[in-house]
Amino acid sequence: MNVIPIVFSILMLLAIITYAQLQTFVLRNVSRVEYVCHMANRSRDNINLLQDQLYQDHKVPGEKSENGNRVDAVSQVNLRIFESEPTIQNQIFYDAHNEIVKRLIDILYANRPFYQDFEEKRPDVVNELWREVRQELQREKNQRQGIKKAKHLANLRLGDPELQEFLANMLKRVQTPESLIYDCQSKGSESKKAVYYPNLIDYLAVQSSDMKPYRVWLAPRPLLLAIFQDPNVVDAIAVEREQLYGQLKQVPKERRDQVKNEMKFTFQRLFQNKLPSNIPEGIVNFDVSLSRPRN
Repeated sequence: MNVIPIVFSILMLLAIITYAQLQTFVLRNVSRVEYVCHMANRSRDNINLLQDQLYQDHKVPGEKSENGNRVDAVSQVNLRIFESEPTIQNQIFYDAHNEIVKRLIDILYANRPFYQDFEEKRPDVVNELWREVRQELQREKNQRQGIKKAKHLANLRLGDPELQEFLANMLKRVQTPESLIYDCQSKGSESKKAVYYPNLIDYLAVQSSDMKPYRVWLAPRPLLLAIFQDPNVVDAIAVEREQLYGQLKQVPKERRDQVKNEMKFTFQRLFQNKLPSNIPEGIVNFDVSLSRPRN
């Protein structure tokens, strides 16, 4: 009679052990499937990113549609401007470029936690940062030959460790938490595309030391917002240039130059007077081309 409880105890113990092993097996396999799915998606993301960079860095030969005429304007902030102190002649333009960069930084990162933490500790942190960056750019220019590419901004050694950390947070390639989540269960559905926080380097360039105007046709939205300082104006610019681009593609080649000039006049007439009073005349360019706007 006393043997029965012992047998039941042994059976229950075996059941518990078996269930625990089953749970471990299930969890291990689920984790393995999720890991394989995650790594497969990350691999595709990296391939897509490399292909996108290859496309951006190398122009694909095609129809010569611009008749060899280059527009003397830029679609990014030119760091070369800040390697020298302004002259009396270009002081107004230098100050405008300087303020545009600081507004761009605020537009890109105002909602990021690192920016808010620094701004709480040091309310004037953007002014302090850009002042020190300018000093380092000038020192690099005087001691060597200056930086060659925008990504070399990460090599600058600022005197203030906190400002160095603040700048480093803008130069990191960080994926958003939402785009880290992949749907591994639904077969055949598109995986969630990797999305990254803005990188300041994407809006910077190192070109000639001339203070060339910003090209409204190709400038990205954050830069346009830093220039025009009105989201409604920037939205209208995005819509207008996309429509003009679609119309220009349909124009026969022999008439494109004439039509481009007409479109430039229209584009300029619509938005030239939308510039704020603190932006000097001539700091933007309204040329139209077959290069697709970055909307």
